[in-house]
Amino acid sequence: MDMDMDAQGSSIDSSKDAFLGLLASLDNPDEILSFETFVGAAIEERLQMLQKEYDNNNESKNQSSGQDQEHDHQHHAGCSHGNSNNKENQVARSAGSKIFKLNKIIEDLRARLPVTAEAPNEQITIPETEEFEGYSRSNVVHVDSFLYTEDDVDDLCDQGKLSRNFCLKCQSKETRPLNFISHSATVVQLQFLFQVLLRGEKSKGKTILDIGSRLGAVLYSGYLFTDAQKLIGVEMNDYFCKLQNDIVRKHRLQDRVE
Repeated sequence: MDMDMDAQGSSIDSSKDAFLGLLASLDNPDEILSFETFVGAAIEERLQMLQKEYDNNNESKNQSSGQDQEHDHQHHAGCSHGNSNNKENQVARSAGSKIFKLNKIIEDLRARLPVTAEAPNEQITIPETEEFEGYSRSNVVHVDSFLYTEDDVDDLCDQGKLSRNFCLKCQSKETRPLNFISHSATVVQLQFLFQVLLRGEKSKGKTILDIGSRLGAVLYSGYLFTDAQKLIGVEMNDYFCKLQNDIVRKHRLQDRVE
């Protein structure tokens, strides 16, 4: 028995060391938050697999021992220890399930939009500020950060659906990088907004107003990661309004989103 416990402890310690090594290789907060999201989803999936195995094993044991076996202790309405494990499992699964649901929303939006995530006949206006100096319609490509991570953009470039460069002279090797712009925050940025800056009582029972709602990224994330009473999106583009309403209905968010 002691040998089994020592082996288990050694395995956990090795896993911790490996995890800390991976964490130390990340250089900026965005990478760390993105890694946190990945780890949460991976743990969620593993917990679900273990819980399923546990339930299946228990079901087999119950069937073999008989359903009418008498027990010394009878559970009653106020008894909590009989379902404490279920509650703990539900809490452990909650964060991962929210990410899973948000990813399903993102998948639906990707399927309905072009890679540039622009509405039909939409005219993109580039701000005339120092931040966007040198940006023009010929050297800018719009990729929505809510829908696509940097890794996703790399994959799209590998597939030939996007390019990171444009040619200054046709058929020459004289190229320059394209400027990428987005109208949405990334999933990691939205998680930081709602799970850190507006966590708990800061948003509970309040109304969140998103002006220029576009795809509805703030609405969907706010629904999943806060206890805000209501989330209202304001958007002038009819195409995006219809898109938001379709997503809200499909994913049953209409109890708090409008």
